[in-house]
Amino acid sequence: MLASIDRTQGTDLAARGGALLLVQTDGYGADEEITRIGQALSTVCVTAGGTVDYPDGAAADQYLWLRRSGRGPLSDLWFIGEDVAVPRSALVDMFAAIDQIGRRHGLDAAVVAHAGDGNLHPAFSVPKRPSDGGVPPAALATAADELVRTAIALGGTASGEHGVGITKRPWLAEEIGQSSLDLQRSLKAVFDPRGILNPHTFLARDSSKDDS
Repeated sequence: MLASIDRTQGTDLAARGGALLLVQTDGYGADEEITRIGQALSTVCVTAGGTVDYPDGAAADQYLWLRRSGRGPLSDLWFIGEDVAVPRSALVDMFAAIDQIGRRHGLDAAVVAHAGDGNLHPAFSVPKRPSDGGVPPAALATAADELVRTAIALGGTASGEHGVGITKRPWLAEEIGQSSLDLQRSLKAVFDPRGILNPHTFLARDSSKDDS
């Protein structure tokens, strides 16, 4: 992610280290909170070879903008993004797994995370080529499948904040169990016996055909 931002924005984030942790506080006591957090991070990060800075004003705003929009347009890439979440204790293992999955399938891996609650937004991408014929490489879907299953195996979830509708349907039974999924569908059927409410989402009567 840092290298991608650097290529687009001319920054030097990747040269500073392998990761960038942004901490923001607000409201009553924000100054005291950031001071305490900074002191704690100084002990942990410096020991690990990192540094701690306190940007303010325009510099701080620029970091937040880079986090959300710094990668720029992705029109020249095949791209797939996820929103898995894992316990904070499993963040290191999940980051390592994302990197390994990307390398295994020849894909660039990038992650933006809500580090405070374990919610990750990993993405895999690969440059488009004329030989693709306008069709995304199968490796993208394979990598996404491995990523979600890894998150679940680490005690996490297939969707940290975007919910389960159609895209995440294949992994729901693995996460909550088939009996729980059947129960939810049965409850929906009580209120929607004709199956006309959200007919294509994971609780639809015929959606079990797509779960495998």
